[in-house]
Amino acid sequence: MSETGTALVETKKPTLTEIMAAEANLDRETYWATVKKTAMPANTSDEHVAAFLVLAHDMGLNPLSDEAHAFPSKGGVKLMVGVDGWVTIANKKKNYDGWEHEDNFDEKGNLVSVTAIIRRADHSLPTKITEYMDECKGTSEPWKKFPKRMLRHKAFSQGVRMAFGISNALDEEEARDMGYDPVTRTMKDVTPADPLQVAAAETEDQVSISDLSDQGKDSRKPEPVAIKNDSDFSDLSDQARKARARAIQSLPAESKEELRIFGDGINAAIAEVGKNVTKKLEEAKVSKIVSTQSGPVNLEVDGPSPMELAIKKINSYETVRNLQSYVKAKKALDWPGLFKPSEVDDLVRIADEKVAELKEAS
Repeated sequence: MSETGTALVETKKPTLTEIMAAEANLDRETYWATVKKTAMPANTSDEHVAAFLVLAHDMGLNPLSDEAHAFPSKGGVKLMVGVDGWVTIANKKKNYDGWEHEDNFDEKGNLVSVTAIIRRADHSLPTKITEYMDECKGTSEPWKKFPKRMLRHKAFSQGVRMAFGISNALDEEEARDMGYDPVTRTMKDVTPADPLQVAAAETEDQVSISDLSDQGKDSRKPEPVAIKNDSDFSDLSDQARKARARAIQSLPAESKEELRIFGDGINAAIAEVGKNVTKKLEEAKVSKIVSTQSGPVNLEVDGPSPMELAIKKINSYETVRNLQSYVKAKKALDWPGLFKPSEVDDLVRIADEKVAELKEAS
């Protein structure tokens, strides 16, 4: 209390959310709920909202506009910034001194690239960034209708990022390429599928089990079963166990142990087939004979070869950038263990031909 008897009242400093809510003429609770509903990924936490607000405020972006949305990244968030947001970021930099762009065309008049030239008052030379149509062209409706405008936006956003050293932000197309769906505000897996995994998922492998030592007799031989996934293998194992239990009831005691061993052989054979389907598939038809006390068990698995699946995957790509990323990763990690060096060279050649085809079509 002061000498005059007046109590000193400590003024509470407003929080960042309260400051941003006041700028939007909203109370704190309404502002927070609106940001979480319209600008954040689905099923986000309050900590993610707080991190997003800090980033948006630091860059002078309005979270309630299309300038910025939150993008999930390694447990945290980054800013997904639209072209209007990049314009706002640039204009709020005190040393921003304007920009211009250069369009580069081929001999047929097709736009090949756009160079953004970003000027800073405190730099003697401008920052120049070139973005190429064959690398950037996307499949969204704006890219289909306005490819030249979209490439210009791409060059500008990358130029601003480089000129001012901006991190924790990416443009909308980068977010889509990484699997973000702006409609559902969720992430999708865009990792290229491994050819062997495709084989296990797509091929209806026929597994035939027969007792070759007892041909011509009524041995209640099971019919061939179509196997598509792990649950089918589990179901087939259950069927084998039930069939074995029924057979045991009708056999003399001295035959029970022999039948048990035979049934175990069937289960082991089924497990071996599952391993071959999901991991190996080294040739179009894999044959396996498993010896049991009652005789050999013959297994056959039909499916495309890994080489055929790799070629199919290469030909399925629609953009140069995604195809080149796939080939680079597979050439370094997977292909050397699956194919001979000459076969790897063949896959690279096929990929190069596909790249040339995509560039010609763009």
